[in-house]
Parts: sequence; C-alpha cells; structure tokens
Amino acid sequence: MDEMELQERKSFLTQAEAYLDRNELPAVWIRDRIRASTLVLGTETASSMTFTLPAERTEAEAGDLPNATYPVDLTVTATAGSTATYTLPAWNSSYVVAPATPTYSTSSPNSTINSATRLYTFTAPTGVAAGTVYHDFITASDGGATSATSWIRIVTQ
Repeated sequence: MDEMELQERKSFLTQAEAYLDRNELPAVWIRDRIRASTLVLGTETASSMTFTLPAERTEAEAGDLPNATYPVDLTVTATAGSTATYTLPAWNSSYVVAPATPTYSTSSPNSTINSATRLYTFTAPTGVAAGTVYHDFITASDGGATSATSWIRIVTQ
C-alpha cells in the first residue's frame, strides 16, 4: 500500500469516527454494520458484520436510556406457574423530585414489576404451550407527561 492509499484510509476512518461521535442515539438501540472490501487484480471481495453495541454502564445506571427499539428476550419453561425475571435499567426523569421514584406498569396480565427494585417477573399462564411467544411493554413514568417504554419478548420452551 502506498502512502497516498494509507492517507485515504486514515481520512476515511477519521470521518467514520466523527460520524459515530455525533450520533445522538444511545448505543444500545443502534444496529451497527461494518463492511470491509478489498480489490485485488480486478476481483473484489467484501464482507460485513452486524451487531448492537452494549449500553454504556453509566448511561444505563443513570437511567438515560430512551424507549427501547429492540426487545429484551427472556425464556420461560412451558409449565403453568413457571417464571422468568429481569431487572430493568434505572429510568430517571428530571421531573421526579427526590426521594420519589418513577412508577412502572406492564401491558401483560401475566407479569408484575416491583417499582422500587425494577424487578420484572413473567409467570407462564395456565394452558401455556412450548413455542408460544408473549410480548410485554413496560412503561416507566414520572406521573406526568414523561415516560419511557421497554419491550420484553418472552418465549416458552
């Protein structure tokens, strides 16, 4: 690789880094695709990989995550009464006055959530069959107009 090609690649990577730094969405909701290609003697070979970046720990612990665009996947045994649990990340609204905590609600009659601990519990209903997929939406609210929604997908096995 000559010096000019090396400079072009460095420039491209710098531009890509600047673009990613300006992106305002939290990493946990972004689907990323990296594509690489090479051209040798007129033949091009390309490959790509797609992945989701993990949430930044401080962002998740501070409760700065917006509405979920991808579900949290849980599995539960296909037996009535079996449970699956998940601790939701903290959600903080600038409108909640300390020491008040946000309230959480679920959209499924088969689930509960403890607002103090953020522990979500799904209980398999009577008549559940293996392979059934349930969807639940958890809403965190400050009691006013500010809220965030997390999507939970539960698969029975």
